[in-house]
Amino acid sequence: MVELQGIGRDVTDLKVADMEIEQRRNEVTHLTRVAILGELSGALAHELNQPLTAILSNAQAAQRLLARAPTDLAVVGEILDDIVTDDLRAGEVITRLRALLKKGEASFQPLDLNDMTTEVLALARSELIERHVTVSTRLAPGLPGPVAIACSCSRSC
Repeated sequence: MVELQGIGRDVTDLKVADMEIEQRRNEVTHLTRVAILGELSGALAHELNQPLTAILSNAQAAQRLLARAPTDLAVVGEILDDIVTDDLRAGEVITRLRALLKKGEASFQPLDLNDMTTEVLALARSELIERHVTVSTRLAPGLPGPVAIACSCSRSC
């Protein structure tokens, strides 16, 4: 005698639920990527706008200086050096962002406040020249710590 026993179970609802879960997971993943790209694009725009604004500002300052008589070519040369430096900074931003997007562990490094202060002053240099502002700095070795900056100008800064 041969006996056959079986149980039948309808798993259609389970399969539909699994498919819906997978679809929702894909939607959440997509929305997360869109949100991250939105934040990243804002950071990218901000980071690139700084050196690009400095390049434009320096170029305009050089144009104004060249329109004057007599032209101080040494100052124009310094402005052109600033433009090159700002262009290199923009390239470094792109390089750092590429490194950030690569898979792997992030590496945090200490910032030198003296370098940062010098960099900010370099960004503002053409604006300072145009407004006849003299900046003197007293940078302390081995910072972090407060950085003293003195500013004097004919108008309020």
